[in-house]
Amino acid sequence: MTADSEKIGSETEVQAGIETANVQQKAPEGAQTTYAERLKAATIDAKIKNARTKMEANDCKGAIDEFTEVIYLDPQNATAYYYRGGLKAISGDYINSIADLTKSIELDHNNAKAFAARAASKYSTGDYKGALSDCFESLNIDPECITAYHVMGLIRMNESDIREAAKCFTKEIELNPQATRGYYSRSLLYFNSGHYREAMADARKCLELAPDDEKAKKLLEDIKTAQQKAAESTQTTTDAEKIKAQIAAKFESAKAKYNAGDYKGAIDEYTEALKLDPQNYAILFNRGLANCNSGDYKSAIEDLTKAIEHDYNIVKAYWARGYVYHKVSDTRNAHSDYSKAIELDPNNSALYCNRGKLCFDCKSYRFAIADLKKCLELDPNYNGAKELLDEAITARKNAQKGI
Repeated sequence: MTADSEKIGSETEVQAGIETANVQQKAPEGAQTTYAERLKAATIDAKIKNARTKMEANDCKGAIDEFTEVIYLDPQNATAYYYRGGLKAISGDYINSIADLTKSIELDHNNAKAFAARAASKYSTGDYKGALSDCFESLNIDPECITAYHVMGLIRMNESDIREAAKCFTKEIELNPQATRGYYSRSLLYFNSGHYREAMADARKCLELAPDDEKAKKLLEDIKTAQQKAAESTQTTTDAEKIKAQIAAKFESAKAKYNAGDYKGAIDEYTEALKLDPQNYAILFNRGLANCNSGDYKSAIEDLTKAIEHDYNIVKAYWARGYVYHKVSDTRNAHSDYSKAIELDPNNSALYCNRGKLCFDCKSYRFAIADLKKCLELDPNYNGAKELLDEAITARKNAQKGI
C-alpha cells in the first residue's frame, strides 16, 4: 500500500524563482566601458531575457541553450550556472545539473539556493549523504531555505525516519503554507506509515491548493482504498488472503530498502516473501537484482535463471544476467545473454552499449565499434557511448599497428 517516491527535479526553487530571475551584468561603478564591452553586455542581457521567456513557456532546452551562450560570453557568471543547473535537473539530467550547480557554488559560495538545488539533484541520483551535506550547508547560509527542508524530508523518508521526515515537511509548510509539494510529501509519508487520517488531510489540502494535481488525486484515491482495506481487514479473512497481504507487504518493504541502497535488507525481505510463495518469479527476479547489487553474483545468476526459465520480464532478466556474467568474467555467457536480449528488443540502445563494452573488454574492437555505433544510431546522446567508441577505434588502430 505504498505510492511511488516523489521526484523533485521539477520542483526545486530554481523553477519557483523563474519569474524573479535576474542575472544581468553590471559594470563596476565609475568604470569606463568600451563599445565592445557594452555590446557584449547587451548581448548577455538579451540572451537572459530570452532564457526567462523560454523558462516561462516551459521550454527547458531552449532556456538551457540561452544560458549556455551567456556562460560562453561570461564564464564567471555564477547565476547563469545556477539557473542552467536547475533547468538540467528539471530535464532529468541530474549529473550535469550537479556539475553546473557546483560551478555556481565555486563562484558564489553564499547562495543557499544553489546548495539546496544541488542537494535535490544529488538526491535524485541516490547520493543521499551528499544531498544531506548540501542541505546543511544551505541552512547554515539561510535557515529558512524551503527546498533544503524538502530534500531533507525526502531523505529521512527514505531512511524510514518518519518523525524527522514529518518535522522537515512541517517546517517547509510553515515557511510556505502554499507549498503543495510539502503537503503531498507529508501525505505520502503518512500514507506509507499507515497514518491514513493524517495522510487524507494533507492530500486534500494539496488538492485544495492545486486542484489539477494528478499525483495528489491518485494519492488520495490510494489512501481511500487503503483505508477501506484496513477496515475490511478487521473482519475475518482466509489464510490465503493473509498470506497474500504478507507477501505484498514484504515485497513493498523489499523494494523500499532496495531503492534506499540497503540490498542486504531487500534480499532478506524477498527471501521471506519467497518462503510464502516459492513460485513467485517477480520476487525471484527482483531478488536477483538485489543479489547482483550486493555482489553475490552466484545467487544473482541462480535467481535470474529461474526468472528466465519461466519467461518473467525476459529482456531485463537476460540483460541483468548478462551483466552479472560480465562482472565474473564469463564473457561467453555474457555475450550470449546480451545477444538474446537484443534479439528480443532490437531497438534498446543500452543493450548494444553493454555488449559493446563487453567486446571492448575482450579486445574484440571491431565488434565493439559496431555495437557502439548502433547504440549511438538509436540514441545519439547515450551517456558514455561516444567516448567508448572513440577508445575502441583508437585501440583497434593501435592493435593493427602492433602497438
